[in-house]
Amino acid sequence: MSTSRRDFLKNTFKTTLASALPLSAFKMLSPAELKASTGDSSIRWIFLVDTQKCVGCGLCVKACKLENEVPYDPPITRTWVERYVVLKNGQTHIKTPLGGNAFIESPFGGRDGYTDSKIEGRDIPPGQIAKGFFVPKLCNQCDKPDCLKAAEDGAVYRRPDGIIMIDPVKAKGQKQITTACPYRVITWNEALDSIAARLLERRRRKGGRS
Repeated sequence: MSTSRRDFLKNTFKTTLASALPLSAFKMLSPAELKASTGDSSIRWIFLVDTQKCVGCGLCVKACKLENEVPYDPPITRTWVERYVVLKNGQTHIKTPLGGNAFIESPFGGRDGYTDSKIEGRDIPPGQIAKGFFVPKLCNQCDKPDCLKAAEDGAVYRRPDGIIMIDPVKAKGQKQITTACPYRVITWNEALDSIAARLLERRRRKGGRS
């Protein structure tokens, strides 16, 4: 798809203007207010994370466990944060999809944050590091979710507003739902013999908190 110079400059100006506005200039709408303002009952909800602002504090991991009643201790987690450290010297722990060299770690799912400069117990001189960043991992609310295809008896379903939901009662014993997820964000609770948590928590939307 091609873009004319005029369209490019116009879109750039709009983006620059929007980014310059203070947060107070925007009104955060509740689900009911948004539907009323658009007159569209088929609004699709999504969840966005600005990875450029993630500092690896781990608070989102803790909040997810608390909100969704996910056991606090690993290996059960449905939201986690990974730390990537890209090296200059070719030494590698894992090959990234783009072919670069990087160390990747996520101790306790990043739950306790990254306060130690050591990477997997190793001291790496700052001069050998090209860059480092954090990547939060959570349900991507796929347009064509593999978890829905793998589930039986309606254990995974899509609501009219687009949100993918998992019924932990119907999902009991259906471990194939977790392995179907290509992003590994659906975790299994062995004690419950079911999925560890719901997705895009229903209570927050009904309470006007999201």
